[in-house]
Amino acid sequence: MADKSSIGRIFSLLRQLADRTSAHDIASLAHLFQISEKTIRRDLKELKDQGIQVVETTGSKNHKTYALDRSQLPPLRLTYDEALAVFLGKSTLTAFEGTGIEQAATSAYEKLRLFLGETEAKYVDKISSRIYFSTQLDTPSH
Repeated sequence: MADKSSIGRIFSLLRQLADRTSAHDIASLAHLFQISEKTIRRDLKELKDQGIQVVETTGSKNHKTYALDRSQLPPLRLTYDEALAVFLGKSTLTAFEGTGIEQAATSAYEKLRLFLGETEAKYVDKISSRIYFSTQLDTPSH
């Protein structure tokens, strides 16, 4: 995952820190990005200097891990049409059934669904249930 661009690397670092599924320490981040621990420390400092809330947690044996303070992130706001577009887009991925792309789309769908308000979710469900996708092109009969 080596990235020669510091901006690209810092963006990737943000994504890693936002991932709630695993703890990230300096050594694992340095290994992941194939850079020195000193560079990771510098990148973390840069994020903090830019106002991004990076939380440092000290565990057993003084082991430190890092994550984003998700309470400081702005809430995701989608309009009705944006939400519908995302969920309809997922419905068109039948060609990727059983692949990593389908799994990723399903995961993204579930995450976005958590952010929708009750009214928006009902709207998306109502409209989505009325749309049918055909995998065959209709050809006029002669």
